[in-house]
Amino acid sequence: MKKSLTIIIGSLTILFNSCQKDVTVSPDDVIPQYGVLNVDSYPQGAKIYIDGVHTGEVTPSTIKWVDEEKHILTLKKELFSDYSFEFEVIKNDTTKLFIDYTTLKKMRGSISCDTTPRGAEIFINDSATGKITPASIDNLFPGQYTVKYKKTGYWDGSVDVVVKSVYASYAKVTLEDTLVWIKYETKRCDIPTDYILEIAVEGNIKWLGTQGKGLIKFDDVNWISYNTSNSPLPSDNVNYIEIDKYGKKWLCTDNGLAVFDNFNWTIYNSSNSGLPTNLISCITFDSIGNSWVGTFDAGVAKFDGSNWTVYNSSNSILPTNDVRSIAVDRVGIVWIGTRFGGVTKHSPSNNTWKIYNKSNTRLPGQPMNPQNGIPNDNIEALLVTDGVTPMGMLWIALGEQPGLIGGIATFRGVGYWTTWVGTPSAEVWDIAVDNSNVKWFANAWDGLSKFTGIGYPKTNGKWTHYNVTNSLIGTNRLTSVAVDSKNIKWIGSMGKGLIKYKGN
Repeated sequence: MKKSLTIIIGSLTILFNSCQKDVTVSPDDVIPQYGVLNVDSYPQGAKIYIDGVHTGEVTPSTIKWVDEEKHILTLKKELFSDYSFEFEVIKNDTTKLFIDYTTLKKMRGSISCDTTPRGAEIFINDSATGKITPASIDNLFPGQYTVKYKKTGYWDGSVDVVVKSVYASYAKVTLEDTLVWIKYETKRCDIPTDYILEIAVEGNIKWLGTQGKGLIKFDDVNWISYNTSNSPLPSDNVNYIEIDKYGKKWLCTDNGLAVFDNFNWTIYNSSNSGLPTNLISCITFDSIGNSWVGTFDAGVAKFDGSNWTVYNSSNSILPTNDVRSIAVDRVGIVWIGTRFGGVTKHSPSNNTWKIYNKSNTRLPGQPMNPQNGIPNDNIEALLVTDGVTPMGMLWIALGEQPGLIGGIATFRGVGYWTTWVGTPSAEVWDIAVDNSNVKWFANAWDGLSKFTGIGYPKTNGKWTHYNVTNSLIGTNRLTSVAVDSKNIKWIGSMGKGLIKYKGN
């Protein structure tokens, strides 16, 4: 009994001592000490890292509950080098930090400027640098810059460059030569459109018919637009332009015929005149003042200033009412080019008609299978030049026809045809002649061509072709060509604006 009591007491003593030890040796709780950090920068938007950990904040920002001790602050911003430094937070206080990137030299970058050819003046955001290529523009603050180059005889060139801290950005531009070729496009000048259908030259004025943008007047400096919004022009599609001896511009549109004398407008349409349709394709004038107007769907209309006379497939031998070109030769014969109907010859003096087509002439064109040998009747343009016969030389441009390809033909009288199949192109859209009697051809898909020679025989002449491969013409898709008094060629294109060629 005594032995058992002793054991119990000993156990209680041990338990008591153990509990007493747990109570007396536990340390007091440590209360963390915090401060507040306020971070801003110029420019703002830098990501904030503390001791290598992203806080999820960007400048400007106030961050609470920052431990009272020394830390490493790192700012990360796109285009800029990371910037780190040590800071200390004080208990129950706000530590304010402001980082001005503009004062930090290590944040600067540079642009390495170069051009082909070299020697161009360098402009940064339209400000002159006083340097010429090649050169390096240093100490630039990160961001986007527009680098522009200017050199006499070339189009200005420009490129947008992004500058980053420490790095050298490269800005090289190949300048376009304007010594021989000049391309007027919406991206580099005030021309309203890059789609030019027709060109007529009046002194130093170029009149441009466009697809969807009306009529454009260009005097080598200024661009003036006439459209359905600011003038009586009845349509913004101007298909053809002819200038009469009085300086009046006759404009063939998709909604009638417009006449403009630089001040006043006169509009002819199917409602107020004898025009059989409003879809006007072409026009020319004869020596006694008659206007011969071609249409897309109603044949030809002759206008003598008062009266209209219509010739179509119902009241004449005109093979189709889709007329694409009209020309008057040296003896007053009217030549009418049609789509898929060949060429119709009309003599107003005795009211005689004759058709030249694939069944009775050697008009150019052959099928993709040469064994077929069927000529092409798709007439795109007609031009009369001086020739050895009284009528002169009739030049005929042909487009493609299903199964056939186009080319060029000349006609100088009864039976005298000369043909070039596929030359200068399978689809020729316009013809012009310069002061040296050189003929120029605007090809739908194959650039510009010229022919030096009288047009017969085929061996008496030379063809030269200009395209994107061998010249600076800029495009192979051409619509029209005209020549001014200085022998400069003006070329219309589909998508590349107006092209000026100063070569011979």
